[in-house]
Amino acid sequence: GETRRSNFEAACNKLLEAGYHLAFSSNQDNHCANWGVSYTNRTAVLVPNGVPLTRDSFIEALRARRVFATMDKASQIVLTANGHLMGERFDNRGPLQLSVQFANDAGRRAATVAIMEGVPGRNGKVSQLAAQASVILRPSPGPHFYYAKLTQDDGKVLWSAPVWVNQKAD
Repeated sequence: GETRRSNFEAACNKLLEAGYHLAFSSNQDNHCANWGVSYTNRTAVLVPNGVPLTRDSFIEALRARRVFATMDKASQIVLTANGHLMGERFDNRGPLQLSVQFANDAGRRAATVAIMEGVPGRNGKVSQLAAQASVILRPSPGPHFYYAKLTQDDGKVLWSAPVWVNQKAD
């Protein structure tokens, strides 16, 4: 009978802005007889295609922060930045293309997509950069992080892991 769902997006944003390298996760903490199946919240770990699923490949994916949080276990979200996969830290010169991919095995669709942006160490506010699945921008020089937040047509939300970009001057 528990119906309350909470998320800690604001707390994660504060930590990201403070300079921590973290990725979103989701799960459930209920006290019902159907524990483990009453909610569809999950943290997903991306092991690259063609790599056997082993303990070592799973741990490597976790260490690389190739994860996403989802309120729908049938959904997937992946954020890339100039071909770099979510969770990565890299230097960039020139334009930066951010792309969000979404899939759902149960026929759900994306109602909204938001690409969020912040500056590690600024201790400011994370803001929405774009309301579309793909955007090309030229960030100002210095460090930035970006993540995707997608809301499905049923209201369930997914968060990608961030990418951390150190934009170099041209």
